[in-house]
Amino acid sequence: AEAGPILPFLPVMLFAILFGLSMDYQVFIVSRMQEEWEHHKDNKVAVRVGLGGSGLVVVAAAAIMFCVFMSFVFQSNSTIKLFGLSLAVAIALDAFVVRLALIPALMTLFGKANWYVPGWLGKILPKVSVEGPPSSGAANDALNPERPS
Repeated sequence: AEAGPILPFLPVMLFAILFGLSMDYQVFIVSRMQEEWEHHKDNKVAVRVGLGGSGLVVVAAAAIMFCVFMSFVFQSNSTIKLFGLSLAVAIALDAFVVRLALIPALMTLFGKANWYVPGWLGKILPKVSVEGPPSSGAANDALNPERPS
């Protein structure tokens, strides 16, 4: 295969796709860590348990995408080859180096600062929960019989 110029749209497309994929991993991992932070208020436990709960899923998703993008290398079109190789390498680096090593290390280092929200911002941000708002009524009373009415 002949070497040629990189088409102008390729770096922009790669950046956009990789940004979206990496944010998906980040939201998945950190939201799990944030759930643990809400339960324990211990940063080390939150990072350890959060990564343990979501790390395997991120590894599996990255491995699947790596294989899919590497299959592009066997195409005859050099642009498709470059696109596939670039995405495969970037996904592997992002998932294994950044998401599974760098982010947990930095979050452990930063401690409680990870979860700090300024007071003014806390007032305007909505309270979001993965499990939804706390329920009330007969179903909740049956689950919590000691709760005073």
